Amino acid sequence: MDVRYLYCITPAAIVPPAGLQGVGGCAVDAVVAGDLAIWTSTLESSGRAEASVEAIGAHNAVVEAAIRPDSTPIPLRFGQRLETADAVRDLIDREREAWLAQLK
Repeated sequence: MDVRYLYCITPAAIVPPAGLQGVGGCAVDAVVAGDLAIWTSTLESSGRAEASVEAIGAHNAVVEAAIRPDSTPIPLRFGQRLETADAVRDLIDREREAWLAQLK
């Protein structure tokens, strides 16, 4: 199973820095659909992130890593996940217009 933990929405051109780790120490990557991306991690084992000070701090650190002088990411609530990268792309496609308006 490819459970994806979600951190934030960014323009597609903004990519996670190499070596960035999120919740549970998992590597962060970007799932891209057109002009938008959602930064995600593939979760291990149960596919759920346990709420703890460390996990919430890791989530926040990923969102902060996405901040640029000319672009602020749209943060997603802690614990959000989807079953596959395709489901993440579908979400981007459904919410594209609203998110693009917020990123401007």
